[in-house]
Amino acid sequence: MNLPQRGGDWGTLGAYVLLSLVLYSLGAIDALFFLFAVPLQVLYLRKGREQFLLGSAAVIAGIALFALWRTSSIAAGQLRGLVISVELLADLSIIAGVFVVNTDWPRLPRRLYRLLAVTGAAGIVSLPFVLMLAGSKEFSMLMQNQVKQVVSMLNSSFGGANQSASPAFNAGELTAYIRQIVLRNYLFTYFVILTGVWRIGLLFALRSRMARPRPLAMFALPVGILWPTLVVWGGVAADRLLHLGVFGYATWNLAMIGAFLYGLQGIGIVQHLFARFNVARGIRMLLVAVVLFLLIIPGLATIIVIAFPILGISELWIRYGRDAAKG
Repeated sequence: MNLPQRGGDWGTLGAYVLLSLVLYSLGAIDALFFLFAVPLQVLYLRKGREQFLLGSAAVIAGIALFALWRTSSIAAGQLRGLVISVELLADLSIIAGVFVVNTDWPRLPRRLYRLLAVTGAAGIVSLPFVLMLAGSKEFSMLMQNQVKQVVSMLNSSFGGANQSASPAFNAGELTAYIRQIVLRNYLFTYFVILTGVWRIGLLFALRSRMARPRPLAMFALPVGILWPTLVVWGGVAADRLLHLGVFGYATWNLAMIGAFLYGLQGIGIVQHLFARFNVARGIRMLLVAVVLFLLIIPGLATIIVIAFPILGISELWIRYGRDAAKG
């Protein structure tokens, strides 16, 4: 077993755990809590599976203590337990995902398949908890109270001195909208988080070896991914017309994952073309800046977001000279 043997090794393991907990405590403020898993990803790549499991157990214990302290203001004991359970489940799912993605599985030799498999497993495991939260009146009240505080601040800011006018934001409508957005994107968000944690951790781990991971220009999806992606987007269209409930939420999550993957392939094609035609670094940075600027313009942002997945799909019919690319 690859466990720490000397005091310095235990100190290194403790440093990874401490950094993970610091990132978690800072991220809890600005929704970047998932960055806590990056040191654990680096720990797995540098020190192996056993130290990763040991460090993860220590991190989960620290997060549990942090959650107990942060939820001390919630009076209802059952609601407090539910909030803590949801938080720990989310963190455990990320750690479990990191473990699965980095471990060699004979039946899942490709990392992309591991990412998809662990996301599907997370969806199955989380389904009872999602249904529990949807039926919990206490949790709904807690969420609505949080939204009301934000709405009150927004109405006071945008309403100005005209207090007699109807409020610009309605707490009930905003809560329902947030609930819909969360249900349509929570598995997609998990997939993006897990992919980001793996990639960022890989960058840091390889930097110590003076190496770089394979560039995105080499990323290519299997041909068989296209048809499931088109089917689930058909499900999205059906949900827009028929309001399919739980099935509709599932199709939205799967469709967003498919679009994200083909979007990455589209970005990889652009990077490949930049290198193929020797586009100057300054021009590349200028084009990236232009795209980022367009993303803040609502109408144009939609066009940009749609364009990259379409570009990725187009490689099925258009040769871009990436025949040697492997995803």
